[in-house]
Amino acid sequence: MLPSEKIDLQTKFAKFLSQPPLGSQNLTQSYSVMMVDRRNNIRKKLDKVGRDLVVPPNNQGLATPKYNINNDGDNPARPGVNFESALDTYTGQTVYDIKHGHRVFAGQRDDGFYADIQGVFDLLQIESPALGLNSPNKPFDSQGGYNVHTIVLQIPLSVLGGADQIAGVYATTSRRQLSILSQNGDKKTSRFVQVGRQGNPLFNEGFVALADKDLYNRTTPRTDKACLKSMPRCQNWLHCSMPYKGRVR
Repeated sequence: MLPSEKIDLQTKFAKFLSQPPLGSQNLTQSYSVMMVDRRNNIRKKLDKVGRDLVVPPNNQGLATPKYNINNDGDNPARPGVNFESALDTYTGQTVYDIKHGHRVFAGQRDDGFYADIQGVFDLLQIESPALGLNSPNKPFDSQGGYNVHTIVLQIPLSVLGGADQIAGVYATTSRRQLSILSQNGDKKTSRFVQVGRQGNPLFNEGFVALADKDLYNRTTPRTDKACLKSMPRCQNWLHCSMPYKGRVR
């Protein structure tokens, strides 16, 4: 999914600002969704013509009361829910049905990745009896209670080739290679370049050698075997650190 770079003032989205949940926003962000089939060189825009996909507001307390318990901005945020019908108003109104059976949401959500980040980066000082790791620190969720910018896609199984397929997923971040702003306000931009990618959590941070981290962020999984020449050192370190049988692959 590529951002449309459309971050405009209220007048740009007047048709939305007359309706909840966007009525109190001075700045509204929208995005678009494109499916790219690199095998057949096909690009399809999945959002419907004439319809902006809008990001809901961040939780700003009194300004966004429906994010919070009893729709009161002074209360803590609502807990997680198991059914779409129980979502808060802001989120429910920004889950979109787009083309070919896809659905999408983009906005802030509570981080669902459980990890003791401090313990991981402190030479695996974590508590894990299954791996034989003992630590004086109790299990701790470093991300608990913090939001992350989230993109959620619901993709029909038929697009993936059926229910028996294994889908590998990774995401990349790109930015303009160069932007020039002239004195008269004109802005000239260059092409997008990839500056980051993420797949398995903490893989690059924990297992890719320092000399290869930037290269990893600029490339795709297809080139990993050729590019990450120092990965064997990472594998040996991981194998020695975790007392279980078998090779790290």
